[in-house]
Amino acid sequence: HQLSKLPVSEYNSFLEWLYDYEFNKLGLPKPDVVLYLSLPPELSVRLIEKRCTETGVKKDIHEKSMSHIENSYKAVLFSSQKLGWHKIDCSRGGEIRSVEDIHNEIIAYLGDALGL
Repeated sequence: HQLSKLPVSEYNSFLEWLYDYEFNKLGLPKPDVVLYLSLPPELSVRLIEKRCTETGVKKDIHEKSMSHIENSYKAVLFSSQKLGWHKIDCSRGGEIRSVEDIHNEIIAYLGDALGL
């Protein structure tokens, strides 16, 4: 979400800095697989609105900003392509897929990717 606050022209250099910091300087283990659960901004907003209505919880500063939500979506699409993340589309035909359907796709992918 921090990447979305930068100009697109700085995405590559930020990701390179972050990679070096996390894996070289901090020595964190590199992931074998990264799954990105993708949901278009308009559906994300729908879930935020539903949560606020059902729980009475107010939107945070980022949830109030449609431009931030859209920029975050663009940034994560860029990151997932650059870093080789596997994208799981959590919507189909403009509707959010069921948890079970998404779960089954994740399990199938991990089974193949990790040889399980």
